Amino acid sequence: MSHGDSHAPSEHVTAHAPHGPAAAAGEQTHFPPEQWQEFRDSDKTAAAYIVVLMQGIFMVGLVLYLIVLWSVAS
Repeated sequence: MSHGDSHAPSEHVTAHAPHGPAAAAGEQTHFPPEQWQEFRDSDKTAAAYIVVLMQGIFMVGLVLYLIVLWSVAS
């Protein structure tokens, strides 16, 4: 801003929102319904894999706990 007052407002910058109401987030769909269903289906599949992995980790921990318990009790 080499011309004039550096604190003068610029005509290229607007400090107010555009005219008219903005569309609600629910009204804008960025993906078609078929793709949303694919997302939901893949999320269900991923959730099932996560549950199986968590159960496996729990079972490994339980087995290790029982091994330590057995070795301490003997």
